Amino acid sequence: MDIIEIRKDTSGCADKIFLNSAGSSLPPKIVTEKMIDYLQYEERIGGYDAAKFKADEINKFYIEAAKLLNCKPANIAFAYNATDAYARALSAIPFKNVDYILTTNDDYISNQIAFLSLQKRFGVQLLRANNLANGDIDLVHFEELIKKHKPVLVAVTHVPTNSGLVQNAEEIGKICNKYDTWYLLDACQSVGQMIVDVEKIGCDFLSATGRKFLRGPRGTGFLYISDEVLMSGLAPLFIDMRGQIGLMKMIIKSG
Repeated sequence: MDIIEIRKDTSGCADKIFLNSAGSSLPPKIVTEKMIDYLQYEERIGGYDAAKFKADEINKFYIEAAKLLNCKPANIAFAYNATDAYARALSAIPFKNVDYILTTNDDYISNQIAFLSLQKRFGVQLLRANNLANGDIDLVHFEELIKKHKPVLVAVTHVPTNSGLVQNAEEIGKICNKYDTWYLLDACQSVGQMIVDVEKIGCDFLSATGRKFLRGPRGTGFLYISDEVLMSGLAPLFIDMRGQIGLMKMIIKSG
């Protein structure tokens, strides 16, 4: 990559060194221009026709997101941000008041708030795995909690916001697979910054945003859903028409 050319293509780099990509990156000119062009096109012919005539371009989102994560386009759902994607994943699981969620002490605050809401409304119990002295998750304690409590869901933030910690997502995935536990990975800070391969990680859900290290616009994100989840019949509490059609196609295709 030519860093000089990259900076030239980013207007905000003309007078500063920008260090807040963990919050929201500076988009390159091509992103801004594409957004403006689409809005002007919609202004001329209306939103529905714009979506119809630009359908091929819009569908490339699913193809490119799938390439990024090493999965199929059918495993990708568009979301308005990572928190929206994360909430959809949580809403797909029919929690009961005897269920456990296993998480960490380093999960993103919005996720922790969601866990507390589930605890308050449905009586779901929360478990948090210990950290090692260096800050990493204690995988021995993590596995002990799974064996003892059999949580319905394991929820982990891949790269917590403030500490620089990178959780061992692949080893966590192996443990979840061993005990047949749903695994939700918040990859908001890792997608675009490092290689994220859902086949290697073994997660069932993965949430991400477009505005950080992918340098996309605000108001964009996506959710990865594994084939196992799709075939199990799990679906968000409030599923839209596109999602329902996709789910039915997946079920029919599987026979």
